[in-house]
Amino acid sequence: MSEDSNEVKRDVNKRNNKKKGRINKKFIIVAGIILGLGILAVVGVYAILVHYYNKMNYVAWDKDYTIDGSVGTETRDPNESTHETVTDTPDDEFDDYQKTAQEALKKLGMIEADLGDVYNILLVGCDPVDPGDEGRSDTMMLISINNDTKKIIATSFLRDIYVYIPGIDSYQKLNAAYSYGGVDLLKDTLEYNFCIKIDRYVKVDFLAFIKVVDSIGGIDVEVQSDELYWLNQYIHASNLLLGVEEHSDYLSYADGTPQHLSGKQVLAYSRFRYVGNGDFTRTERQRYIVNIIFEKIKTISPSELLKLLDEVLPMVTTNVPTNEFISLVAQLPTCGNYEIVSWSIPNKGYKNFTGRGIYDALAIDFAVHIVELYKIIYDYDIDLADYDIHTNPDYVYATTTAETTTKETTTKETTTEETTTDENSTTKETTGDETTNAEGETSSADQSGSTESSSSEETTVGAAETTTAPTEASTGATTEAATDEAA
Repeated sequence: MSEDSNEVKRDVNKRNNKKKGRINKKFIIVAGIILGLGILAVVGVYAILVHYYNKMNYVAWDKDYTIDGSVGTETRDPNESTHETVTDTPDDEFDDYQKTAQEALKKLGMIEADLGDVYNILLVGCDPVDPGDEGRSDTMMLISINNDTKKIIATSFLRDIYVYIPGIDSYQKLNAAYSYGGVDLLKDTLEYNFCIKIDRYVKVDFLAFIKVVDSIGGIDVEVQSDELYWLNQYIHASNLLLGVEEHSDYLSYADGTPQHLSGKQVLAYSRFRYVGNGDFTRTERQRYIVNIIFEKIKTISPSELLKLLDEVLPMVTTNVPTNEFISLVAQLPTCGNYEIVSWSIPNKGYKNFTGRGIYDALAIDFAVHIVELYKIIYDYDIDLADYDIHTNPDYVYATTTAETTTKETTTKETTTEETTTDENSTTKETTGDETTNAEGETSSADQSGSTESSSSEETTVGAAETTTAPTEASTGATTEAATDEAA
C-alpha cells in the first residue's frame, strides 16, 4: 500500500515538473520576444536619431584657425546717433580701459570651482549679405542648461561690446571676432573676456531661421506701431536676398495686438535696432522670439517635428558629437519643465567709446559682469575682494542698460533690480535697475520687478510716425541702411 502511494506521488511530481518546465519555457520565449522587441526599438530609435544627426554639418573646433586679414575697418551706420554729435573718446581713456580689463581678467582667469552640471552651447546666428556668403555673427547667444538648478539660461552678448580679440591681439567690437576667425575665434574671445567655458556651438543662418518658423506654421507676435516701419524695411532686405518680389509680405498694420507672422516676417522683427534702445531692445526681441518658438515646438506632432528636422538640420552647422546629441534629445522632455531665464550682457552699465576705428562701442566693467554671469548661469558667488579686484565706477551704471518692453505670451519677461529671479515666474528677463530712453534720459525701473511697455521717442527717418508699409521710393535707402546696420 505504501509502495503504491509513493508511486502515485512520484507520478504527480513528474507531471508537475513537466508543467513547470513548459511554463518556464513559455516565460523565457515571451521574455525573449519582449527583450528582442525592446532591443529593436532602441536600435531603431538610435538609428533614426543618427539619421537626423547626420543631416547636420559637423565641424569640430579648429585650434589652428586662420585669421581673415581682409576684414576692413568699421564704417559708421548713418542711421545711428543722428540726433547728436559724437566726439572721439580720449586715447588715455582707451588705454586705461584696456589696462584695467586685462589686469582683472588675469586675476580671475578661468574660475577654479565646482560649478555643477551645466552644459553651455553657443548659438550663433549669421547674416549672409549674399547667397552662399559666410556672413557676420548677427546673434551671439549662450544657451546654458543647468541640471542642478533646473534652469535654461539664455545669455545674449551684445555685438558692440568692446572686447580683446586674442587672435588679432587687438580690441574691437565683439562681432568682429567672427568676421576675423569664425566661430572658433568667437569662442576664444568670449572665453577670454568672460572667463566661461563654452562646450559646443550651433550655427545657423537666416534661411534656416525662416525655415524653422515656417515649418511650425508661423508664430503670433505683438508688433508695436513704432516697429512697423523698420520691420518692413528688413522684410524688403530679405526679399532682395531671397530673390523674390521685393515688396512682398509687408505688414499693413501694427497696434501691439498679436498677429500671425511668417518666418520671413519674424526674422525681420528680430533684426532691426532703430526702435527702442538699440541692440538692447533688439536682443530682447530675439530672446522673446526664441522662447515663443521653443514653446510652440513642444506642442507639435511627431510627424511635424520630423518634417521640421528634415528641412532645417541640413542648414545647421555644429560640433555636438553623436552621443551628446542623443543625450540632449533624450533630455528634452525633462528640459521642457525647466525654468527659462533670459538676460543680456551688458546689464550692469556701460560707456560708449568712439575712436580708433570703432563707433559707439560698449565699454564695460568685465569683472562685474563675470560676477553676474556666474551667479545667473551657475548660481555661484564670486567675491571680487578675494581677487583684489575693484569695480570701475566709470562703467558700472555709467549708462544704464536697456529699455525693456514686456511681452505677454505663454511666458513673460520682466526687469528686476537684482539679478536673482523670482521663483514664481516661468521666464525671467534680468537687467539693471534703471532704463534709458532714446533721447538718453534716465528713469528708474519699477522696483516691483516689472516695467511698463514703452515705445521709443526716436524719430530716425520717421520710424515712430509710420504705420503703413513703406513706399517704393523709400525702400532703397532704408534697405541699404539695413544692410549697413548688420556690419
